[in-house]
Amino acid sequence: VSRISCPSHAHAENSIRKSYKELFYQVEFFLKQKGKVCLLSESMGLLKEMITQDFILIEEHELWSGKQRYELVVLGKV
Repeated sequence: VSRISCPSHAHAENSIRKSYKELFYQVEFFLKQKGKVCLLSESMGLLKEMITQDFILIEEHELWSGKQRYELVVLGKV
């Protein structure tokens, strides 16, 4: 499980898009066929939009830590 950044006033969307693109590139390289990766963030809208054809969304959960809401997604390699 990894906590990833999301677009906010402190992080520009273009910068986050570049990070997500690099994340998918790296995960595709080292993850076994049928492998899974779990990602945690405050907002997954942009990430879900950028999921490549090499991955599928397996699970999606909402978590709370105190008053902070997080989204957890499990992606599987096709």
